[in-house]
Amino acid sequence: MQFVIIGNDKKGALEIRKNARADHLAYWGEQGDKFLAAGPFLDANENPCGSMMIVEAADIDEAKSMAASDPYVTGGVFENYEVRRWNWLLGKPQLT
Repeated sequence: MQFVIIGNDKKGALEIRKNARADHLAYWGEQGDKFLAAGPFLDANENPCGSMMIVEAADIDEAKSMAASDPYVTGGVFENYEVRRWNWLLGKPQLT
């Protein structure tokens, strides 16, 4: 099952985000085949202001656990985040 994790940065969290970025990237890199895609949302000045991650998980609890362990969550970058079940319909790449 695929899930989308959407995180919204706290106001003024850009420096915290920059400091946590390496750990955030390493964490998602460690997820292997469970990590499908990700990228930041950008504000009017082209600065990151949130993130979206797409993951493969057995159920919503696993996806929520993955999200809760993200360094952007544990490090205080996100003001809030949500995990939603998602059906990848169009443009799906071939996964090996």
